[in-house]
Amino acid sequence: MTTKQCQKIAKDLLPALPGFVGTGKMVYKLPVDDFLHGLYFENTSDAGCFHIWAFVLPLFPSCDVVSFNYGKRIGDALNWRLDNPNLLADLGSAIHTDGIPFLNAVSTLAGFINYLRAEIDIDRQRVNPHTLKALAYTLIESGEYTCALDALAELKHRFDKLTSGLASKKRMEKSGKHLVKELGVRSQRVNDSLRRYGSVGGYRMIRYSQRFGCEPGRGSQSNGDKPARV
Repeated sequence: MTTKQCQKIAKDLLPALPGFVGTGKMVYKLPVDDFLHGLYFENTSDAGCFHIWAFVLPLFPSCDVVSFNYGKRIGDALNWRLDNPNLLADLGSAIHTDGIPFLNAVSTLAGFINYLRAEIDIDRQRVNPHTLKALAYTLIESGEYTCALDALAELKHRFDKLTSGLASKKRMEKSGKHLVKELGVRSQRVNDSLRRYGSVGGYRMIRYSQRFGCEPGRGSQSNGDKPARV
C-alpha cells in the first residue's frame, strides 16, 4: 500500500470523521493536547493488503516517534484489501464500531490510566516495563503522586529482576530516575504555587515525528475543522 493510496482512502473517510485531519498514512484527532489519538494504515508483506490501527500516544514527556504500544488493530477479520469493492463502507463501519469507541475511552488522563491498568492486570508477571513507565508518567501528570510512587516501586522491582539486556536495563533505569525527579518537581510546583503554575496537565512538551511528513495541524482535514497549532 503506497502513501498515495492511503491518502486517497483517508481523504474519502475524513468527511465522516469530524475533528480528524490526515497526513501520510495516518489520520489523527484534534486538538492535540495530552495525547495524540488516531488511525494508522500499516503495510503488510502483500502490497494489496494492509492493517489499520487505532492508537493513542501520550505526549508527556516529549516523544520523537509515533508508536503503537498503546492501541489495537481493528477489523482484521475483514482482511483489508485494496481491491475490496466495499472497502470504504467496510472501513467506515469498523472505524465507528471499534476504532472510535477505543479512542474515546482513552481520550482523557483518567481513561488512559484505566486502559494501562487493565493492560497490566492481563498478565502482571510479564508486564512490559514501558507500560509501567507510561502509567507512572500519566499518574504524575494527573496529580496522583501516591499511585505514581506505587507504579515506580513496581517498575524498580522489574529492574531488579532483569538478568539480561543490560543496555535496555540501563535505559529503563535512567527513565526511572527521571520519573522520580519529575515526581518531586511536580509535587513541589503544585504545593508551592498552584495558582502560578496551573494544573499538573499544563506541563507538556510535544514533538512529532518528521517521518510522517508534517506537524500536527498541518495535514489535510475533514470538513469544517480548522487545524490546531501545538
